Amino acid sequence: MRDVAGLLGVLVPDLHPRLCVRDEIVERERDRLRRLGVVGDYVVCCPGAAFGAAKLWNPTRFAESLDAVHAEHGWRGVVTGGPGEEALMDAVSSASKSGVVSLAREQRDLEGLKALVKSSRLLLVGDSGPRWYAAAFDVPCVSVMGPNSPELTASSLALVSIVRVEGLECSPCLQRVCPLAHHRCMSEIGTQRVVDAVREVLSRATTAR
Repeated sequence: MRDVAGLLGVLVPDLHPRLCVRDEIVERERDRLRRLGVVGDYVVCCPGAAFGAAKLWNPTRFAESLDAVHAEHGWRGVVTGGPGEEALMDAVSSASKSGVVSLAREQRDLEGLKALVKSSRLLLVGDSGPRWYAAAFDVPCVSVMGPNSPELTASSLALVSIVRVEGLECSPCLQRVCPLAHHRCMSEIGTQRVVDAVREVLSRATTAR
């Protein structure tokens, strides 16, 4: 699209996405988190994927990763998602040992998600749309990727760490459900790899400041 715009004489200096969110929405989400007992810095986790089951990582591993971040930094986990993802959100919260908060029974919308991500210290997400919010607000992000190819969405990765299984003959398959029924591209991603990616991207963010 940037090349097409250039042909029309419209210069696009970079591909960094940019978003804004109203101050009252930011304050609304802060008030909500305080009501739910989240005081201070926090991590947003979006474990869902509207694309299909092939993009889903084990909710217990999301919980373990959030617990590890909490143990290292003291940042509370806040799990959110889209309509129909309430059970998945609660599964992450229930599996955690550090008091991860689920927003499954709270009103959720995209404006609120933008505000949550903007004010967070980190976004932990699958291969789904919220990671572009993190890119737009320069929030460090770790994305767990399975059936898709990172080259397809390789822009604005300055503060993103992608965790995936390399070398699988079947990957990337770009399918909504694993056609081989083993789901190795996601099941072989262990918690420690994600925790290490969190450390790496946070170190990169510190250096960039």
